[in-house]
Amino acid sequence: MSDSEARTRTGSDATSGGRTRARGPAKARYRDVAAFLDDLDARQRGIVEALRARIKDVGPQLHEHVKWNSPTYTLDAVDLMTVNVQNRQRQVQLILHRGAQRPEDRSRPAILTEDEGLVRWLSDIRGVITFPDADTVAREDAALRRVLERWMHLA
Repeated sequence: MSDSEARTRTGSDATSGGRTRARGPAKARYRDVAAFLDDLDARQRGIVEALRARIKDVGPQLHEHVKWNSPTYTLDAVDLMTVNVQNRQRQVQLILHRGAQRPEDRSRPAILTEDEGLVRWLSDIRGVITFPDADTVAREDAALRRVLERWMHLA
């Protein structure tokens, strides 16, 4: 079978170790958050469940749904946070963002200035908090709750 036939059949590039760049919008894989959780390994699931509990506790008014093949949290129909496990390191990350309506500016400072040192800012409206294990979620509980509360109040 040729390389192009292999890519067509598997959706990956056999010549690059099975990795390809995504083309176009991601295909919906999960109909709900339960299906997403069922697809995680035990380590990831423990971290994601700990994060979900804190998000729901801090923001009971948030709506949880699957968008971008990940649990996403909205307030008044604006995307605010997304759980990401689809990265090279398979780390669990919480992405703080403002949805797709507002353009990002990578040259401007983050709109959240008091981030407890937890957030790695990628632009003025998008930051990443990485959780290597569930113990980190527990250890950073108070700081994480403060960051989540501040982020929601900026909405």
